[in-house]
Amino acid sequence: MPAYLRGEWIFYLLLVGLGAFLYIGRALLLGLAAFIATAFFLFYRMHLGDSVDQLVLIMFMTPIAPLWLSAVRHNLNLRRQANSAYLEFNHRSNLQILNIDAYADFQQRLISLCNRFGVDAYSEIKIDILNDQLIAEMLGEHVWRKTRIRILEILRAHADDAIFHFSDDQLTFIHSICPHPADTDIEPAYIAELRQIVELKLRVVIKKTIIQPHTIAAKDQV
Repeated sequence: MPAYLRGEWIFYLLLVGLGAFLYIGRALLLGLAAFIATAFFLFYRMHLGDSVDQLVLIMFMTPIAPLWLSAVRHNLNLRRQANSAYLEFNHRSNLQILNIDAYADFQQRLISLCNRFGVDAYSEIKIDILNDQLIAEMLGEHVWRKTRIRILEILRAHADDAIFHFSDDQLTFIHSICPHPADTDIEPAYIAELRQIVELKLRVVIKKTIIQPHTIAAKDQV
């Protein structure tokens, strides 16, 4: 093999290796620059009367050479970010959200506590996310995961608005309890912030429960 062809193959392998350190956009630019440089070298060897069959092959391979390992790097980064977001969501959810299976039992205990401490009412806020499957299917699981993390951030920022939050593992709904009297005509501030998340379509029901000895009267408002 002529020395200039050995050099071109080494150049090609160098481009492949460099792709492991470049983002996709920069790898494309590098491949384009390598293609132009190889084309000029091809014309130069043709002018000298050398055989350029392999050189033509290398010229058309150079634009995609940096993309191979760059694409692998990109996929690994996406997987790492997805795993990081998954762990962050689980951590936040475990700290802030109670399991919905405990909701009914908690209500009974809450009524007993309210009676004991002289609290005559509490509010329940039920938020249903109507388009959770659509977000996951159309925008991707990573968008849905980031959206749920944003929801948890809002709930944490407004911890005084609702003391207890219940949901399932996927956070497809939120049931909140405020063990104090509340005006059901006014939504808590965290609901207004949740409505500002453009991906979400919400249905909110606020229910104020009046506690009387051995009697509960409830008024619903949608």
